[in-house]
Amino acid sequence: MGKKVAILDLTPFFGGGQKFLLTIQKHLSNKDNYYFLVKDQSTFDQLQGENKYLIKEDNFLLQIKRINSLILLHDIEIVIFNGNRPIYFSPFIKVKNKIAYKHTSNNAFQFYKRQLGHLILNLCYLCCDRIVLLYDNAKNEVFWNKKKIRIINNGVESFNFIEHKNRSSILNVLCISRLDSNKGIDWLINVFWETFGDDKNIQLTIAGAGPLYESLNNFINSNSVPNIKLVGFVEDIQSILSQADIFVLPSKFESFPLSLLEAMSFGLPIISTDTGGTKDIVSDNKNGYLINYHNDKELRDALYTLYDNLDLRKSQGDNSLEIFNEKFTISKCVEKIEKLIYEI
Repeated sequence: MGKKVAILDLTPFFGGGQKFLLTIQKHLSNKDNYYFLVKDQSTFDQLQGENKYLIKEDNFLLQIKRINSLILLHDIEIVIFNGNRPIYFSPFIKVKNKIAYKHTSNNAFQFYKRQLGHLILNLCYLCCDRIVLLYDNAKNEVFWNKKKIRIINNGVESFNFIEHKNRSSILNVLCISRLDSNKGIDWLINVFWETFGDDKNIQLTIAGAGPLYESLNNFINSNSVPNIKLVGFVEDIQSILSQADIFVLPSKFESFPLSLLEAMSFGLPIISTDTGGTKDIVSDNKNGYLINYHNDKELRDALYTLYDNLDLRKSQGDNSLEIFNEKFTISKCVEKIEKLIYEI
């Protein structure tokens, strides 16, 4: 039979952590032993099978009551708390074993919340049997019981790699990101515009939704920028990645971004800010460039270097695909998760 496991996710919108759930569900070896308790309707709708529950309650106490009742109903032995929100609930959940699965960096907290949120998370870790972090440097954010830590890098599905040389005369620079203030999209747009102007041989495509969509779109339209396109949320990631030549992630804060792994699975050279675990993904000058956030010169130089050198784009893209296959497939990630479950 195996152990019964519930994965709890209380994020009220669809993002990287929720995409992670959908991906690992497809690759679990004993799917019938896993139950998914989620807050976001879109995540719930996309989960497969019947072992899923939508947490509709908004009240903290009612949510705890509902979660505990589902654990009791299905004789759940282990709960994986997927992300910060569920980890805050961990002291109040009645289950034999608890795994905190942290996706984000504490640097994403704002002002006083950084210290307070950091402390509360560490207090919650005290009641967990294991703490899963996505990259080695994240260990510095855990105060006590570091022996509980397990490092499990994110993984994504291996798509059918598409060789895309000579596909188009226009060089396509792609960014896939949520459009909010910490993602650096406005910075990327400004530097791209200043560097390439209305050069018709290069295009910046930005895919994603978020609160800054309207203001960014207004800026592009009001300045009549012909080679920057906001395409909104894109469900068919394979299609948009297969049309890209370079991938850029200009975020102020990241943890271990899935978008970089997806881009590498398509053999793309990467330009990424040096934040969170990105240095575990991007080897500077091997499969791309690591740059400092809001350093215009570094971003401009990286963009222009790749723009001006087809052979370099090809070699760095090949290296991206090789690193991905070696380290970051979803099968490797799920294998480590299942090993963790059985060691408890």
